[in-house]
Amino acid sequence: MAPTLRDATVDDAPALARFIPTIWRDDNPDVEFVASALRVLTRRTMVALDGNTLVGFIDAFPTTSKDGVERWEIDLLAVAPECRLQHAS
Repeated sequence: MAPTLRDATVDDAPALARFIPTIWRDDNPDVEFVASALRVLTRRTMVALDGNTLVGFIDAFPTTSKDGVERWEIDLLAVAPECRLQHAS
């Protein structure tokens, strides 16, 4: 079954703070730091859940192209190692 994707809330901060070091080993944010980032209204963060387990997230922000077109730019994309596709060689 594919994970579900939904907008992150401040209530997701503890799970995200635990998840981030599993992807970026040198990054160990505290819960309040993550919660404060989730409160930034100009960003959009979505979490991927397998049941109640966080298995990934996407963080994006709005930007404008050289041509003046507004768009979203993905800043961070993280997927739990056990959920990544394995490619046969």
